[in-house]
Amino acid sequence: MKRSLACLKLTAALALTGSLWTARAAYQAVDTFNNLTTGAIGGQNSWVVTSGDTTTSTVVADPADAVNKVLKHTGINDAYKPLPASIADASGGTMFYRVRIGGLTNDVSFGLSYANPPSFTNFPTYEIQGNITGTNGNFGSRDGATNRSPLLNLVANSWYNVWYVINTTADSYQVYVQRDGDATYATQTQIASSDGTWNFRNASAASALTSFVILSNSAATNIYFDDIYVDTSV
Repeated sequence: MKRSLACLKLTAALALTGSLWTARAAYQAVDTFNNLTTGAIGGQNSWVVTSGDTTTSTVVADPADAVNKVLKHTGINDAYKPLPASIADASGGTMFYRVRIGGLTNDVSFGLSYANPPSFTNFPTYEIQGNITGTNGNFGSRDGATNRSPLLNLVANSWYNVWYVINTTADSYQVYVQRDGDATYATQTQIASSDGTWNFRNASAASALTSFVILSNSAATNIYFDDIYVDTSV
């Protein structure tokens, strides 16, 4: 993000309200994209993309703010970036990102992998696997062996704030969502798993979380990311 107002909004977004959260200086940027060159992201700032791909993952102007730059991911290829600091095993941390869909039809997963480096098309290396699927903006998340979706239906062309509160001792996490002007999600809202606990995809994992990974299953995928941050403090 650029501009003072945008920075103020991001500062507010990074801090969840309530007893679980306080604003902390420990957030590190995975990427905010503003210092990158418009165009293909592969090779920029440690981003890795499907070999030979120059069109799927690109740095573009924010559709809602032409001064700001964001990551646009379209089509069936994949991308990842190593975290600036891994979230250690038997510890915990927080991930924050903003996400926006350009259309309601998508089939794409995104989140945190233990693999170092991750393998493209290899979904089982996710531990925290958010996803947007189907034809109605279905936002879901993996809970162990089960993908729970839709947790909510995203509105196209609107930015959402998402937080993962991560416990690598219990191999579990919590999900929070917020969207300005949304009657249900106007403030940070926890989305509970139907069985009470969001479990890592590999529930007995004993590895650090090392990378933010985007894996697409559809040529129709049309998604944006911005302000990806991680906090490795417990």
